[in-house]
Amino acid sequence: MEPTSKLDSLPVLADLGAELVSYKTIDRHVRMFESGGYRDGVAEKCSSYATDCGGLSLLLYDVTTLYFEAESEDDLRKVG
Repeated sequence: MEPTSKLDSLPVLADLGAELVSYKTIDRHVRMFESGGYRDGVAEKCSSYATDCGGLSLLLYDVTTLYFEAESEDDLRKVG
């Protein structure tokens, strides 16, 4: 629906009318998916859904989590 953290996904789920659950429940289930080998199954379901809705030509997903603010530059951080 929109990229967000696990914690910030709670309002998104509420807006969708989903049953409200706690952050701990979300975290527990995400960990279960990570360790249970569900990734390929979830990817296949997403791909099938996109194909059924008219196809998918390109999907870009940004997983960048770094953000810098600096008044002066150094080798790692460039202003702008």
